[in-house]
Amino acid sequence: MSMDKNGSICDEYTFENSQHNLFTAPSQKVEDSAVVDTCCAGDTFVGGFLFGYLNEKSIEESMAQGHMTASKIIQKIGCYFE
Repeated sequence: MSMDKNGSICDEYTFENSQHNLFTAPSQKVEDSAVVDTCCAGDTFVGGFLFGYLNEKSIEESMAQGHMTASKIIQKIGCYFE
């Protein structure tokens, strides 16, 4: 999985038939002036993605969940949610 302010790409690989399925998702737009700390943004994205995926959401929905959580964390100093 790759992620930046332009979005993310996820490669789902199926071992049974050696097939790749690529998924893309746009990032949540955040004004540059609102970004205060990008530390842990990637970890937060993965946490949001896994939360969605483990709760039986599609890969696209899980990626959107990851972008949403990462967009929230970069707007505060430190890695915590209230």
